[in-house]
Amino acid sequence: MYGRVWRVLRALRPTLICLAIAIPALVARLSGAHLTPLLGLVVFGAGVVAAAFVLAWAAEAAELEISGGLALAILAVIVVLPEYAVDLFFAYRAGGDPSYAQFAAANMTGSNRLLLGLGWPVVVIVGLAVAARRSGRTVREVVLEPQSRLELGFLAIASILAFVMPLTATISWLLGLVLLAWFAFYLVRVAMGGDDEEPELVGPAAKIGELPQRARRITVTTLFVTSALVILACAEPFAEA
Repeated sequence: MYGRVWRVLRALRPTLICLAIAIPALVARLSGAHLTPLLGLVVFGAGVVAAAFVLAWAAEAAELEISGGLALAILAVIVVLPEYAVDLFFAYRAGGDPSYAQFAAANMTGSNRLLLGLGWPVVVIVGLAVAARRSGRTVREVVLEPQSRLELGFLAIASILAFVMPLTATISWLLGLVLLAWFAFYLVRVAMGGDDEEPELVGPAAKIGELPQRARRITVTTLFVTSALVILACAEPFAEA
């Protein structure tokens, strides 16, 4: 009994540390404490980031329950929920105060610029460097697997649709519905792919994945709920700060 509990606690050590970091944010939020903008940015920002790590680890461990590309697609949605929570708050406030609309647009476009201008290039550069070190020769390109055509095709069409916003100078709810429907169609296509390869988990997610099935499912569900509540609680004060 005690050995099983100790094993679970040991597997959850990184996640427990992250949740401990989020405690000050929860205390400040639930107590209604009025923090200075700078302090609020640090406290609630730390809570969102810590919960985001926990959410990502839980989502990665959940790949053991959902096979193939569908798991990766769902994981991709889950790991960006912290950013979406902040953006949804800005969009919600913009309905009553138009001055918030600029923040919603800036948060969305700014994150995409960082992803395209910094995130993806860094991934490619690191991939080329690792490939060159392992092969002992110069590697000048990243060759994708043939099955990546599905993801690239859907991404290309979604990117083209995204140009509607700057060209029309509006963010239409109709375009949002089209993009959501397009993503839902992508999930259906990925789910029909039938890729049942065992996921390669690393770090805290691997420790959670090593737990017995029942303990793993309870742990993953608990981490999902806890991290989601932390993010929802911190999103508004973090955005205001």
